[in-house]
Amino acid sequence: MDVLPTDDRGFIPLMEFCTVGKDEWIGFNTHLTVIPGEAMDYRSWWLDKRCATGPTGVYLEMEWGLDMDWYDHEAGWRPYIPLKLLAPDGKAVSESGDDWFFDFEMSTPWESTAGHFIVPEASQLVIERDLTSLSGYIDKITSNHPFQFNAPQPLDWSHDLLHRPFTSIEELQVAGGTIRWTVADYLGFLTWWTALISGWDANLNMHTVRHVKTFDLHRFCKRGVLIDW
Repeated sequence: MDVLPTDDRGFIPLMEFCTVGKDEWIGFNTHLTVIPGEAMDYRSWWLDKRCATGPTGVYLEMEWGLDMDWYDHEAGWRPYIPLKLLAPDGKAVSESGDDWFFDFEMSTPWESTAGHFIVPEASQLVIERDLTSLSGYIDKITSNHPFQFNAPQPLDWSHDLLHRPFTSIEELQVAGGTIRWTVADYLGFLTWWTALISGWDANLNMHTVRHVKTFDLHRFCKRGVLIDW
């Protein structure tokens, strides 16, 4: 008798099967149509070997902030990266009330000054406020039990990416893409930690716990992950 895996409610997950070329795919709780067609081409590629970025600074193929990607043990939280809601529910993670970081296809705002290109001050304030808050919550989690010392965690964000002048619009957009990747990492980490760690809030101050809980990260669909068995 075959034994099928079940979720935490005891239900058998949705499973789909298909063969593409010589590769057999099994989808758990997802439709196989969401698997990037170029996935096998990137099986052994590192991020810095990927294809060129598009006009908004994100990857044209295997965009890990949006698309399923191969499991990376140095970033085990990335399968939990939340995706933009198909039907907005009136809530927002951003303190601005507009979750700008989900819109990977949108250009980063810019203006020209003295022959250079910069992110407008109003946009800088929104982005910096969100990055500072999210990175602060992660700092609290990673500096307290039960997070293990020296375990992988998202990298700190670079103020230089946000505040420096750029020599071209293209260069500014690449920086904007990097900023969106940073937020994707932060939200993926917070979703992963709060979903999997029992008592994650036990050793944190109430300010951090209250704000992370108000995000309601469980309401988002997750990016998912590719695993080669």
